[in-house]
Amino acid sequence: MSNIIEFRNTLDIPSLAVGSLDGKTIIAPPTQLPTSGIIKMQVCGITLSDRIPNIFDANPYYAFNNTLLSISTASGFTSNIQLPRGLYPTVDVIAQAINSAVEFLWISTANPGIIIDGNIITDVATITLDPTKMKPIYGATFTLDLRKTTTGTDLATTLGFAQANALLISGVAATKFYSTLEVLMDTQGSLCDIQCSLISVRKRNATQVRTLALISFAGKNSPSDNVWPNAGQVSPIMIYEGSRTINYLNFEVKTMTGLPMLFMGGSIHVVVAFLY
Repeated sequence: MSNIIEFRNTLDIPSLAVGSLDGKTIIAPPTQLPTSGIIKMQVCGITLSDRIPNIFDANPYYAFNNTLLSISTASGFTSNIQLPRGLYPTVDVIAQAINSAVEFLWISTANPGIIIDGNIITDVATITLDPTKMKPIYGATFTLDLRKTTTGTDLATTLGFAQANALLISGVAATKFYSTLEVLMDTQGSLCDIQCSLISVRKRNATQVRTLALISFAGKNSPSDNVWPNAGQVSPIMIYEGSRTINYLNFEVKTMTGLPMLFMGGSIHVVVAFLY
């Protein structure tokens, strides 16, 4: 025989915000499993949104915000820029968003003064600042400030720049700056950890986890919900060691570093079967 429990949570948030798909649901009336014998547990299926940003403000979930930077020119002009949250596939798309925010600076919007290139082999980013692309009224040089101390931004970390090297000042001609750390475009990682209160605690390194499934986002070419297990595969069967009376379910969607995985919207749907 078997007994099936489902959980669903949908995230509907403002356009620039992010949120968690964590959720707790009360089972009423409680699900009563047999009081004797071995009970096994198996995931029938998980459907999970892949609307996971890599440029976002994690407040109030934890302290991280890589949407901020500042630009100033020799004429005294200063502008604080906030990038819209989203999934930026490459570093040059980040440059496009920055240039778009200050497009009035450039002589031609089709030929802006900030260029960011990424080397996918070495994971090095190159930022080129070219003041010759700037309108003369703004002066002969400009500065891109990625320092956390001045803007509170983590964008330098995303682009691979140490804080000591995160103040970029152009010369009167095009000036290049090279990252010294690994570029981290997969800000939240490419593996999602679904944890569930029904699962027995186990150790992952020094951390206690209740992992129900690990879902990979790597290698996707188009946005679509993730389905686990993959077509043609069957999830493993686990021995259920929890209470025989199930009053509630608690699900958490985490990164592999233990932080809440944050989404731009979407939903999670989990179906679990108890076999006895």
